[in-house]
This record gives sequence, C-alpha cells and structure tokens, in this order.
Amino acid sequence: MGKVITIEPGQPAQVVEHQGDLVQLADLHRYTDCDCVDARSLGPMPVSGRICDVWFDDNGLLNDGSVPNRQIGENTIVVGKMVLCARNPEGDSLPFTDDEAEAVRAFVERRWAKLPPDHPKPEPTWEFISVPRPEKI
Repeated sequence: MGKVITIEPGQPAQVVEHQGDLVQLADLHRYTDCDCVDARSLGPMPVSGRICDVWFDDNGLLNDGSVPNRQIGENTIVVGKMVLCARNPEGDSLPFTDDEAEAVRAFVERRWAKLPPDHPKPEPTWEFISVPRPEKI
C-alpha cells in the first residue's frame, strides 16, 4: 500500500492512499475519470531516484467539458484530472512512499501554475515521426 498524487482542476494537489503494489490501468482511468490516458515522465525524484510520471486524459483537449488544470512545462498545459505515481525500470506504475508523495506534492504546488477554469485550452496538435523501414531478411 502506498500513495498517489491526484490533482483536480482548480484544486491543490492531494496525497491519496492507493490499495495495491501496482497502479493498474483501471486505477489510472478511475483517478483521471477518463477512458484514454497518456503520460509524461518527470524524470527521477531527488528524494529517491525513482522515476515519476504524470498521467492525464489523452483526449482532454478534444472534450468539450474538460477544464484546463495546470501548466506543467513551458509549453505544456494539462486539461482535466491528473494523477502522479512512480515507475520502476520495467515500466510498471507504482505508488509512492510517504516521503516521495510529500516531496512530489510540494514540488507540484511550488512549480506548476494552477490555471483558472476560463483559461483557453491549447489547440490539439499532431506529431508525426519518421519510422525507418525494416531491413529485408
């Protein structure tokens, strides 16, 4: 049992008890109140060295009722509810320890700007990458 951080638009970040050793996809859907989640890595946490990820509604920019939540980078605005958790080297989402949860909550409150509900949502963008063709065998 551990903790996750949940953030609702216009609200402070909350430390929430999480049941279980893993944060499953169904948990991410429940915490973010959406069907399709996406994540951004925040990199290693100074308190433990484990990776921290932020999960959010991948379709938030497209949903009419979604509200801007936080600006998490120079050009990154997250819309809708968010959840933050740790990640192990195998890619599993994990709950935080008590110390990690408090350090991440404090970081979020200190560094990520809360956005008012009437803040304009950014336009959705599409990224295309070139994938090399596999060599013939």
